[in-house]
Amino acid sequence: MTNQLDDKDDDLVNVVEPDENEWKKLIDEMKYVRALEYVLQNAPVRAKDPEKKRKAAHMALSTMMKIKASEIPDAVNGIPAPLRDTLMKYVYKGFENPKDYSSSALLTWHEKVLAATGLGSIMTWFQKFITLSPKKRGFHLITEEVLREVPEIKQIEIGLMNVFIQHTSASLTINENAAPDVRVDMETIFNKLVPESNSYEHLDEGSDDMPAHAKCALLGSSVNIPITAGRLAFGTWQGIYLYDKVSKDEHEPTEEIYDDQFPKNVHIMKTNNQLRELHTLLRDRTTCRSDFKFYADRLIRLTVEAALDQLPYIPYSVITPTGHCFEGLRHEKGTLCVSLMRSGEAMEKGIRECCRSIRIGKILINEGHVIYAKLPSDVHRRRLLVAYPVITTGSTVLTGLEVLLKEYQCKQSNIILITLFSTPDGLQRICELHPELTIVVSEVNTVAPNHFGQKYFGTD
Repeated sequence: MTNQLDDKDDDLVNVVEPDENEWKKLIDEMKYVRALEYVLQNAPVRAKDPEKKRKAAHMALSTMMKIKASEIPDAVNGIPAPLRDTLMKYVYKGFENPKDYSSSALLTWHEKVLAATGLGSIMTWFQKFITLSPKKRGFHLITEEVLREVPEIKQIEIGLMNVFIQHTSASLTINENAAPDVRVDMETIFNKLVPESNSYEHLDEGSDDMPAHAKCALLGSSVNIPITAGRLAFGTWQGIYLYDKVSKDEHEPTEEIYDDQFPKNVHIMKTNNQLRELHTLLRDRTTCRSDFKFYADRLIRLTVEAALDQLPYIPYSVITPTGHCFEGLRHEKGTLCVSLMRSGEAMEKGIRECCRSIRIGKILINEGHVIYAKLPSDVHRRRLLVAYPVITTGSTVLTGLEVLLKEYQCKQSNIILITLFSTPDGLQRICELHPELTIVVSEVNTVAPNHFGQKYFGTD
């Protein structure tokens, strides 16, 4: 005899579910927020029967579609906090069926639920790739540099942050954050523990290479720090240390990279005083958001104009107001812009200012997963301008390109990638995987301004 229940027998485990008649009654009375709350209160979260879950999800999502965009913030705030987890689950369920539910409405619901509840709700996990500024050899305190890149932790009540370095000659640890001489002494101690020597077998990058690997093994490649009430729960004198192996006599790496280091299909805009000023102002932490957006729009338009020069042009004759014939050019019609959301949307205004009648398709990518793609059926016949402002690792762009090339059968040679900033590693990765792709970028730099999207949209 067994006391185990059949997984499919929901009646035996007292699974609740919303009553369709009660829900319809509230809908008929146009009490949409009450109807949504009723479904959430009775959501069959413990049900094993997929049909029950599907039915409840449809009831919730169809109710959400009836609530006006202007009323969504009040609706979210009126729903009890314990029910918002379930609400967010239904939002994500809606993204899986873009033909049945409005993606723009779902994005608004997602934004408002996230603002009201924070990352501690359904978004339990999030991940970011960050690039640290170049460092000299030794131990460096990088706590503030890391925290600037992950403002999301302010919304987490209880959590754990893992910081991992993708390097075999650099390492991380936690130690004293107040006295700089501690870091000097740490360097001295570790140099005595693992001295430089030409007696090692592994000397590919010099006598300091193998000691750096050994120090990495001693210290480790990651650290874990608890999060409490939106802050890292450090002790009074604790901070994150980076150990870097770069030799003291090795000169600092050149920050700005030029196009002679990349294939001919990569076009890095020629630096002038105007461009350099825009790059400076967009990196300045004191630049207010309104000014940041103004300078960003200027840079976007300059970069778009440079990208338009890569389109094919055909001879075209016009008659001037004075009656003369002018032999000129015009680019072939039918170009489509593809915006990789959400950051890519920052570039749409500049693209429309340069090409008034251009159509814009969208691909929404979240943490490496394609949520939805809205593109015309003839996209494979068109020239494409793919817009994404900042490339660090290249992962988001590669995901978007995979959609265009594999699902929509577009040709690499018909695609022009427009980006404002890129790291050399991210750019090289894209070039290696898509050698026929044309890329236009205003600057390639070892340190990309990863704050761009948040500052532009005011979510920093």
